[in-house]
Amino acid sequence: MKQFKIRAGGFCALAAGAFLLAACKTAEMKKQETPKSAEFSMQDFRSPPNLFRAIPFWSWNEDMRPDEVRRQIGLIQQGGWGGAFVHSRVGLTTPYLGKEWFAAADAAVLECTKRSLQVFLY
Repeated sequence: MKQFKIRAGGFCALAAGAFLLAACKTAEMKKQETPKSAEFSMQDFRSPPNLFRAIPFWSWNEDMRPDEVRRQIGLIQQGGWGGAFVHSRVGLTTPYLGKEWFAAADAAVLECTKRSLQVFLY
């Protein structure tokens, strides 16, 4: 397995950039989904907006390609989740922080945004 060496400053910049991107997307979604009224709605309780739904860890531990990422996001939405915490795990065959990994991460952010789901890179 190929090892990637990242200087501490480079990793901090990468982590800060990923956090900023997720925070901006979440803030944008909050503007779109926040109810205009503070009144309690039984309909909102029965079927809450994505902003108020549970969000699971989404373990990436195999070959993650953009088409597979989009397919799984469809399943996440069908399951009633409000988004996902992308969590790269042991067993990930897509090189971590490599070109293919960033393509998959971009696909996750774009697809979740398109579907009004929250996405976080953990």
